[in-house]
Amino acid sequence: MRPDLVQVLLRVQTDLFAGAPAGARDGSQAFEPLALALISRAQPDTLLYVARQLAQLPDPPESVLRAIVVRGQELGLADPLHGGGGSASSAAPPGPSREPIPDGTPPAASTGLDLALARDSHALLGGRLLQDMVARARRVPDLAEALLARTDLPSRSLAPLYLHADQARRAALRSAMAQDGGGASHLRLVRPTRERIAALHDAADIGEKAAFGARLAQGLGLTVVPEWRFDQPARHDCLALALLALGAPEEAAIRIFLTLDKALARNVATVFGLVEIFRRTPRSVACALIEAIYEISIVLPQRNTAPANAGRIIDHARAAGRGLGATAREALRAGARTDMPGESRVGSIRNGVRGAATRDRD
Repeated sequence: MRPDLVQVLLRVQTDLFAGAPAGARDGSQAFEPLALALISRAQPDTLLYVARQLAQLPDPPESVLRAIVVRGQELGLADPLHGGGGSASSAAPPGPSREPIPDGTPPAASTGLDLALARDSHALLGGRLLQDMVARARRVPDLAEALLARTDLPSRSLAPLYLHADQARRAALRSAMAQDGGGASHLRLVRPTRERIAALHDAADIGEKAAFGARLAQGLGLTVVPEWRFDQPARHDCLALALLALGAPEEAAIRIFLTLDKALARNVATVFGLVEIFRRTPRSVACALIEAIYEISIVLPQRNTAPANAGRIIDHARAAGRGLGATAREALRAGARTDMPGESRVGSIRNGVRGAATRDRD
């Protein structure tokens, strides 16, 4: 069949299907096989036309939606089901069907298409298509639930939906993100100073949530203060994750759990749960989750892997024994910390080296 006839036939058949009474469309036996045969040969403008027509229907055929997505990926379309006619490798301007209605909720037809794809375990979701669906799912709980229920999607792509997940799914997300390599870089991030931790304690101790949130944002290098809302049960986890992202010591975090919000402090099980999250989650995973949940970018400087006077420390260790022992290496790591005043840090390093030298002589 000539390519131009394919385009005409597909458009006409789609118009007939979309314009038929709802009762006549229920089976869609006549439309589906023909559409599936033709969509694989559809040109970009025809594919987008078919997608727009089906978007007007409350319950479009899922097999046809899958075929549109597959063909769209072959043609390099960013998101054919939502009017994306641009390249999949570049952000195309959103079409009319992608504009949210005034209250911020996507149109019902778009949500129906999203749900059909999200609930179809055979539909391949990735790249720009998945990114856009996740962005819409932040405002559509049913869509978020459907995406979170899938086991074939990258954990970091689902991180923005963390607040929509139950406790078991949240734990699975944190674990999967850690296994994806999220636990390596946190060792290089600076730790907060004692003064910064004290400032957080001062605000938490008297329940000054606004001041606490502002100081926490400053510690994370944010230019604006997010709407933390840690007092909401769904966001209790975020308090532990934000403090972990900051690099707060465990004892400091527990004190904040017990003082910032009275309702939280009275819930022993919740406090224990936050401590477990704090202990078991890599710092870089906490950073990634906070960034995804609040749509922010944490800016923390990385510390050197050795202090400025590392050479002198190594010389002292070698003079005291036959080499650089394990304790001296620990002292080197301690010297790179920024949560101690300079003089105290040097003293700590010196004591560590002396201890190593004593054991070497013994």
